[in-house]
Amino acid sequence: MYLESFRLADRLVTAGDWTEFMTAGGYRRPELWLSDGWYAVQENGWDAPAYWRCDEHEGWSAFTLNGRRPIDPTSRSCT
Repeated sequence: MYLESFRLADRLVTAGDWTEFMTAGGYRRPELWLSDGWYAVQENGWDAPAYWRCDEHEGWSAFTLNGRRPIDPTSRSCT
């Protein structure tokens, strides 16, 4: 079986990595998703992780158990 070249990260994904993915159009690029995932993105209208929101003045934030909080780009959690 032919396998395309790929790289694996040596660390966990951070919230900053995830915002870069979104900024680069990750939720609009089907080639970055398995078919079931792409179907879910399209079916549910996803453009960010659950509870994340981008405000043009305040940037990215997430609704947490402590209310809405700015996204910490170094965080390894989506909330």
